[in-house]
Amino acid sequence: MSEQEGGSSRGLVLIAALIGGVIGCIVSFQSAPREQQYVLIPAPHLIAKTPEATPLHFAMVHDVLHQRYPVHGSSYYLARNRARREALRSEDARRSANEPPSLAYLTNMDDLAVGHERLGEYDEAIDLMRQKLNLLKRYYPAAEAESRSDDSGELSEEALALYRAHANLGTFLIHAGFKPAINGDPKGRDLLLEGIGQIRRSLEINPGAHFDREEWQIIAVLSLLEAIKDHGRLLRYDIVGGRLDEPLDVRRKAYDREWVYMARSLFGSLEGIPENDKVDDMHREAARESITPVNLVDPASSNGAVREVPFDEPVLGILGMWTLGGGPNPHFALALGGLMERVGQRYLAWDAYQRAADMSERFWPDSNIQQSFIDYCYERQQAIEQEMVDEGYAKDRYAIHAELQTRHEQELARGQQYQEDYQEFEEGRLREGVPLDHPDFHRPFHEQRGPIASPIGQADLADVPGSNDRVLRIESILGNTMLGAGIAGLLVALLVRFSARN
Repeated sequence: MSEQEGGSSRGLVLIAALIGGVIGCIVSFQSAPREQQYVLIPAPHLIAKTPEATPLHFAMVHDVLHQRYPVHGSSYYLARNRARREALRSEDARRSANEPPSLAYLTNMDDLAVGHERLGEYDEAIDLMRQKLNLLKRYYPAAEAESRSDDSGELSEEALALYRAHANLGTFLIHAGFKPAINGDPKGRDLLLEGIGQIRRSLEINPGAHFDREEWQIIAVLSLLEAIKDHGRLLRYDIVGGRLDEPLDVRRKAYDREWVYMARSLFGSLEGIPENDKVDDMHREAARESITPVNLVDPASSNGAVREVPFDEPVLGILGMWTLGGGPNPHFALALGGLMERVGQRYLAWDAYQRAADMSERFWPDSNIQQSFIDYCYERQQAIEQEMVDEGYAKDRYAIHAELQTRHEQELARGQQYQEDYQEFEEGRLREGVPLDHPDFHRPFHEQRGPIASPIGQADLADVPGSNDRVLRIESILGNTMLGAGIAGLLVALLVRFSARN
């Protein structure tokens, strides 16, 4: 074969390869599904801050707003107080003067103090926790030293008892001081400030306990203290620092748009995302960067500094304060409304604003502030309703309002009835003489009624591009282009060689 013929042959092979590549590209593009295929994977907020922490599920927000969780009644706490008081007297009678109290004794003090607080007997609750702290200081000084050390291991039972004493005392002081403080009583303000100090001490001992409740408890109380000095702040910020006087930064999703690529990178595949307690620290930190952040104003900052945090952190803090603290509260409901709206959970946001408006008389003593608060809640609801109309969920805003209102009232009534029935059951068991500490005290109720908690739904899943996402489609097209080019070039090269031999 001459040099001229060789050049011509290579040109034919190159042209064939180009044609084959174009054909492969066209075939690959035409055969790809026109509609984007999606898969559901766990949203990043299902990976909590720590392995032992409880991750947020949106069903938890729904259940707290509608009181779908058990709450002990006054009969239960009266009976428990009698039992714990008797247990304390019994140990006092047999313990020598210099003998340290048992850990069970200290736990009984906690139970008795919580019972007093639940019954509105704040002075008794506060006094008991001060007594407990004195006992710990006298008989268990090592607990104080351990809690102030840099040891990152598990706390001893004595140190945990110290944590509970500070946390409970702080909570009792805050609950006792709230109403007097917002009504202008300086003594109430002093109780709030002392309560913050106790909560801060509990955080030093046991950071991250109870959904980070203590951290957000401090923020909430600082916000209230600022509102006492400046009532206008109540209509500019919610209790965790969310802005009320600016348009909401609505992200529509609870996760970053790149979570699918982050998930693949971290865990190897979309199917390989492990349970919360099995995620290592490096992957945990990286995954939580994909959680939608919220901007909150720090109430302790003199210049209104804003901090950005994953949305699930303040939500879990509020849920902890609501269920483990003082119960339903308009300030908590308002903050939940803003947080849920920011991450596209419009039904939950609407419910939260409704609960807030319904509790407006507890928001602040000033009737004008109460009315402005109600107006704000209704404005947010109307904005949500209009968005749903614009997106075709209903023909008009009034129709969707009626639907949401009816559903909310039914859900709330169900939760309230559940709590009433639960407390009546407790009263009946006590009349029957069943001991409170009996392991099956509540079992018949739960067997008869079944679970009240809402099932976990798709709201906690991220709908992300699946096997036909843009990266894999590009890879497929490139692969088929190369394959077509290679096959066409090879066939023409073989044909040229065969022709040359003949």
